[in-house]
Amino acid sequence: MTDDVSTYRDLLDTSAAVIRAVYMMLDEETQAIAEAALMDHHRLAIIADATGFLLVLLDETNGLPVQTLASVNAVTGKETLYGLTRASH
Repeated sequence: MTDDVSTYRDLLDTSAAVIRAVYMMLDEETQAIAEAALMDHHRLAIIADATGFLLVLLDETNGLPVQTLASVNAVTGKETLYGLTRASH
């Protein structure tokens, strides 16, 4: 059990290091966008794809069926907005 906890903490430390590193790659304007989104209680996640790291901001605060997903490619600076429709049950 102790090994599992240590592994989990190591993963958290590694994730935090990756987030910091990618965040530092962003220009000041994009960093400001990320900070504003975090202040509005958006969830911040970072994913990697074939073109480089993407900073992904997912709006989980509005509670509406459609949410906004914005991604910023930290390598190219390209921004993309998506509308996500939540499945109703």
